[in-house]
Amino acid sequence: MRLASADDKSKLETYAREIASLEASLRGAEEATLQDPLTGVGNRRLFNEAIQKAVKDSNARKTPLSLIMCDIDHFKRINDTFGHSVGDEIIKALTRIIASNVRETDSVARYGGEEFAIILPGTGQQDAKATADRIRRQFGAKQFSIRKTNQKVGQVTASFGVVEHCPGDDEEMFVQRADAKLYEAKARGRDRVAGSGDPT
Repeated sequence: MRLASADDKSKLETYAREIASLEASLRGAEEATLQDPLTGVGNRRLFNEAIQKAVKDSNARKTPLSLIMCDIDHFKRINDTFGHSVGDEIIKALTRIIASNVRETDSVARYGGEEFAIILPGTGQQDAKATADRIRRQFGAKQFSIRKTNQKVGQVTASFGVVEHCPGDDEEMFVQRADAKLYEAKARGRDRVAGSGDPT
């Protein structure tokens, strides 16, 4: 009986280890589906979940919430001239600058291609614009070059659209308003931050 009991205990321990391993694998797979493989930040799916939660929390707590949409200027020209691997390095450089300028409570996602979204809970538009402008200046100050050939890529800039959540805005309207401001920044000459209430 003692032998049978020890054998059962050993089997149970093996099953427990297998279950723990499977749970860890599932967690890893779930995280991978929410992460952009190039930059390591959230992907569009994570953004959709995070914006939904942020809007819900902002409405419930009556706290401010801002959204920054950011896009690298003339990115197609960079890819066409220097190749996609250089474009990828520039995207990663912008990601690092964004990450160094946001808080743990903020959410950063690669929205698509060379476009990023930053969700800033508890932040009004003026502070969000200041964050966007800090990222813009730091990114624009970099001089890029190709390490292997030492070929100069030069300065690369980005444009930003910033809006604060309005009561009654659903997630879609909120994102559309931020996108509209991003396109306004592009139309006004790029390498700038456009926000609600800015002179046009």
